[in-house]
Amino acid sequence: MVTKKNIMIFVSLVGLAVSTYLAYLYSQPEPIVCATDCELVRESKYSTLYGIKVPILGIIFYTTSLIALFLKNNKKIGSFINFFLQIMLTTGFIYSIYLTFIEVFVINAICQWCVVSAICSLLLFVIHTSAFLEFLEKRKIV
Repeated sequence: MVTKKNIMIFVSLVGLAVSTYLAYLYSQPEPIVCATDCELVRESKYSTLYGIKVPILGIIFYTTSLIALFLKNNKKIGSFINFFLQIMLTTGFIYSIYLTFIEVFVINAICQWCVVSAICSLLLFVIHTSAFLEFLEKRKIV
């Protein structure tokens, strides 16, 4: 059965695969070969945050999403996980918007893999927000 949770797991796995691939490419001395301007994005000062390469942040983000999705139905911590996941996915989505803005308007280069990750972040945010609102409604919080 296709559920929101299953779709989110699939999207998280896609995001994790893309982030892992980019982390590998970032660790190689050769220029990134892709259909767009991935190398310009990698060489920009925006490819790290406090010394951490953005693809590593992606790996952490998508791995944490997967772990949280598997813990979401736990009766003891499920409510906390739902709130945590909503905050994390909102933060990740906003950061993704920021990075996309930087690519388009500052670096003037688009990385195809970054776009795929941004789409994954968007999908996770939208799907979980929908599920989160249902969760709040069931508990009469909204």
